[in-house]
Amino acid sequence: MSSKKATGSAAGQYLGYALQPVRLFYYLISCQRDAVVGLEHADDVSVHMPDGSVLVEQCKSATKSNPISDWAEELWKTFNIWVDNAEKGIYDASKTQFRLYVTPPKSGKTVQKLSDLTDEAEIESFIQELVKKRSKVASDTKSSKHLDAIMAADRSLVLQIVRNFKLIASDKDPLAPLFAHLDPDKLDREQLRLRTIAEESVGRLNNVRMQIRELERRSDEVRAEIFRADQIERYLGRLEQAISLYERAGEDAELNAEIADLQERILTIRGRISEHQIRSKIQNALAEIEAIAGRILPNLDAEWPDAAIKFILNDLTIKVVQGTRDDYLWEIGSGANWLAYHVSMTLAFQRFFLQSIGHAVPNFLVYDQPSQVYFPQSPRGEDDDEVEWHNEDIIAVRKVFSAVSHETKKAKGSLQVIILDHADSKVWGDIENVKLVEEWRDNEKLVPVDWLS
Repeated sequence: MSSKKATGSAAGQYLGYALQPVRLFYYLISCQRDAVVGLEHADDVSVHMPDGSVLVEQCKSATKSNPISDWAEELWKTFNIWVDNAEKGIYDASKTQFRLYVTPPKSGKTVQKLSDLTDEAEIESFIQELVKKRSKVASDTKSSKHLDAIMAADRSLVLQIVRNFKLIASDKDPLAPLFAHLDPDKLDREQLRLRTIAEESVGRLNNVRMQIRELERRSDEVRAEIFRADQIERYLGRLEQAISLYERAGEDAELNAEIADLQERILTIRGRISEHQIRSKIQNALAEIEAIAGRILPNLDAEWPDAAIKFILNDLTIKVVQGTRDDYLWEIGSGANWLAYHVSMTLAFQRFFLQSIGHAVPNFLVYDQPSQVYFPQSPRGEDDDEVEWHNEDIIAVRKVFSAVSHETKKAKGSLQVIILDHADSKVWGDIENVKLVEEWRDNEKLVPVDWLS
């Protein structure tokens, strides 16, 4: 295999992205059992203890440069982020441990000194030294804006962050701490514990499913009984009213004629508002919508594209019918399945209403980040490169845009679909009828920044 670097390769950037899940797994296997570990929550990686204390960690790849040299932008940007988050109340600096993880090993005199200091007076003295050194450094360096923000912040807050700060920059291989922590005997015991928990959870889930089916059966019986009782009460009410009218009518021919006219009008109105006809129309409408959705679904990334769909009106959910087995959407799982069934069903509803004269349903849809199922990325920073997506994921997202495009063309200008998404024109650019209206990056936002001032 050639050792030459190919054009477009991004080993350094990939290591930066890949570090976070590696460090996440390290804390998952090393933290106390009742702690919660987060990825891109309070920081790159964070550990939240039951007593309210927090550990936040920034992960840095050092394959191309030294991110912890004395005036490195990434170093001071990290401290600025911690100061900013503490000022916003995202975490309490006095209860938070701050970690900066760097691999491969790098060093920096300033960051090492900050990591070693614990005495508040010594920290204050060192910060004063930094201020003096800072005055001798060009003010237009990339780190300047971060240093200025740190020096302008509440000094007691900065001292607290430095006191709780530690540098971790000795791992040549980021996987080494994982292997050092893993013990085969512990793994076997943990595997047995997790398997027991899983079996117990499956058992409880099966019991819940059985209870749901029993409640559904009972619910159908109760509804039928209530309907029969309601029909009887209505019949008795009409009978009592008829007897009362008969007793009052007597031999009055004029009143009898009026009663006959009213009875004829009642029959006419009943023909219009027959409950049976209403139920029949609803069932026919749902059957047509389900059929439309079934024709759209094979064009999306669904696991069972040929299985029939049943829309449950009372619960506003979907059942997938496979032979003699019905499965609720929540029983099937998979984000791709959920996306495919929701998109096909909402497009089917719109096509049905567009075919109906005088309907009151607005002819537009809004989808928020349909590609998130395939590309669950965090918001990009200023210097982040574009994320590389797998071809099969791009194909799946393109299916969504293509299905939406097909429906808008079929509607002939009567349907508008708004899609808010991270996916750029490389994914949907050549799909007919898909137009870019606005792109929000950096200071260009949906809510303009000057509105907030």
